[in-house]
Amino acid sequence: MNPYSNIPYSHNALKVFEAVARLMSFTMAAKELHVTQSAVSRQVKQLEDDLNASLVIRGHRSIQLTLKGQALYEVLGRNYASLQSLLDSWKEPDASKIVIRAALSFATRALLPKIQQLNERFPSYEIAVIPVIDEEESLGKGDYDLFVFTTRNSENYENDPEIFFMREEYMAPVCTQQLIGDRRDIEHLLTLPSCTQLWIILIGALG
Repeated sequence: MNPYSNIPYSHNALKVFEAVARLMSFTMAAKELHVTQSAVSRQVKQLEDDLNASLVIRGHRSIQLTLKGQALYEVLGRNYASLQSLLDSWKEPDASKIVIRAALSFATRALLPKIQQLNERFPSYEIAVIPVIDEEESLGKGDYDLFVFTTRNSENYENDPEIFFMREEYMAPVCTQQLIGDRRDIEHLLTLPSCTQLWIILIGALG
């Protein structure tokens, strides 16, 4: 005797209903499942017919779950979560690729010229170097294995066990002797008409 004879034959209908109940929307469920809204509606209606039970109360712009619909959703939610956890535990981590994000200047000067040597030294891995402009914003995304970034607020990271200080860097404006002449003071640099805005930006960056 089949112990699960009352469970609908189509698992897809249960999956569709779970998405509808979780998102409380036929439209959003259709987008998540990459199908049309009418297909979602048909699947839910077929499930209701198979179970001989009303699961969803359809309103003009919203839906509600019936008591049976809520009970079914809770059971599906628990079991889908357990199933997802089990399947995730079977997956082997992708250790063949190492993603290094780095500040644009460091990536172009220090890492990219060495990428061939890195790949030759570690042939079992594919090493990808991705230059980053907005470093501290990208830091929180987590889509990397290693991140080399610069900051003017190092004190914000002093107590973070996953962030290690490498070295201090210094920034300085540089120009030709013909441009600056005999003057060496910053005030004179700010008066140069050909690059006044650039000097202001550079000197501002130096604090």
